[in-house]
Amino acid sequence: MPYGGFAFSHTVDGFGVSGVSVGQFEFDIYDEFGLYSEALLDESSVVLSCDEIYFTSPVYYITHRTISKKVCHFTAYNRLCKLDRPFDISGITFINDAVSGDGVCSAVAHQCGFDSYGCSGGGIEYMNVGKDQLENVTCRRALELIAEAMCGVWTYGSGNNLYLACLGGGDYGDYAYVSKYTEIDLRGAQKITAFVMTNSDTGNEYRFETGEYGTAIEVDTPFASSELAQEVWGRLNGFVYTSWDCEKADVTLNSFSALTGLTFAREGIEGTLFATTCNYSMDSTGIYFSGGTPPQDEAVWSYDDYLDRRKLSIGKNIGNTAINSNGDIVFKNLNKGGGLGGTDNGISVYVSNN
Repeated sequence: MPYGGFAFSHTVDGFGVSGVSVGQFEFDIYDEFGLYSEALLDESSVVLSCDEIYFTSPVYYITHRTISKKVCHFTAYNRLCKLDRPFDISGITFINDAVSGDGVCSAVAHQCGFDSYGCSGGGIEYMNVGKDQLENVTCRRALELIAEAMCGVWTYGSGNNLYLACLGGGDYGDYAYVSKYTEIDLRGAQKITAFVMTNSDTGNEYRFETGEYGTAIEVDTPFASSELAQEVWGRLNGFVYTSWDCEKADVTLNSFSALTGLTFAREGIEGTLFATTCNYSMDSTGIYFSGGTPPQDEAVWSYDDYLDRRKLSIGKNIGNTAINSNGDIVFKNLNKGGGLGGTDNGISVYVSNN
């Protein structure tokens, strides 16, 4: 059968701290007699997994097809595409109108045909998910609620399992081993030195910082608690995010199930680079990787008084004036230290008596 154009891809937004990463598979078939162009596609259409000496893949499901000049181009997604279905709460046992985070993940796995779920970091055990948060949502959204609180991304794990890859906690997906590669463009690194977790229901905040200049991560979740925040901060504290790009590398690997990482060797030194964008292509000469992680805006994320400035970001901002969450009017002298005697931090608060 004449086929080609094999390409696999995984993409995670931003730092890769939240969401579901659905693997995409594309390929072409030369269709001289119109056998594939005239066939009807339905939900059960499946691309069989590829099994070679250095290459195995999960089952992919065809979702889209285009035809041009006797070439059929197919787009398919791995089993995580099955998460786009209503979450059924009828079989869940709620205690005080809530269920554990583990109960949510296990229910999603069962309803969507996965054997189980795994996670590279602790914290799910501290979550209680309200019944009202699970009504009229998809299974994908239910998992996103967990991922947002855990600073992790759901991927397709080995053995037909869901896998929550948490930033800074163990393996963040699988690894590809590079034998040859083009120049790797390193575009700067940032260390996570501050973390703010806010309970979106109560407004309670849990803050951590090392005092070093670096990057701050913010999380807003209804599951925020002191225990959960401590667990997540334990993983994020000191994690170095490196922005980089590699146009092409020759790789050997044994799984395409949850690729969000790349390991490569340079001059005998092995190092690991975290990737938020992975693209793999196959042809008769081998398997090739391209991807990397985008740079982050330092003007937004990295300044030494980030936690102080964040206090002015709540509510309505007008120039150097803001209304905070308590309804107080906050003024900030943009020339820091410019108060009376030049000794204060430039922040003044007017509290209304009304």
